Amino acid sequence: LVGLVGASASFGWFMAMTLQQAALVKAVAQIEMIFTFISSVFIFKEQINRIEVIGCLLIISGIIALVLGG
Repeated sequence: LVGLVGASASFGWFMAMTLQQAALVKAVAQIEMIFTFISSVFIFKEQINRIEVIGCLLIISGIIALVLGG
């Protein structure tokens, strides 16, 4: 079942890259890192530092710049 879900996810990414520019698809995929960060803070109660917050803000600003500028 896990393999099927992984294969389906890969198929989805490849399909997205054929329908849209690969750079945009990869930029939107970076949102996954933001969700991981948020879940680690709120679910697992991990402590975050300033550098991690700055990194997330840079990812978000890069995605916004790419989507709005492209």
